[in-house]
Amino acid sequence: MMIAERKIKGYITANSVTDIYYIAKKQLSDKLAREALKYLFKVFSVIDVTGGDCEEALNIPLQDFEDAVVVACGGNVNVDYIITRDDIFLQSENIEEIKIIEPLDFLKISNE
Repeated sequence: MMIAERKIKGYITANSVTDIYYIAKKQLSDKLAREALKYLFKVFSVIDVTGGDCEEALNIPLQDFEDAVVVACGGNVNVDYIITRDDIFLQSENIEEIKIIEPLDFLKISNE
């Protein structure tokens, strides 16, 4: 809601768009999945994933390479938080200045 109201800026990585589409299509339909993406593009900014980001991710000390790519991309646009429900990602130490946090905890601190 805060992102849709432009109170904060939200990002998704370009490579997550295909995952979102796949899951939405499987649960709904192609048409509804595409509509969902159109809405996401209105609300979230999409961060491109480059070869350089993938190389940088190799040096980020995370167990999951995909999570490391997200951190590398987030660093490109100076995000403060990565909000996730991924238990393994949540157990990671904060990387650089980026805090890895679950949605409910983010809502708690953002309302303080």
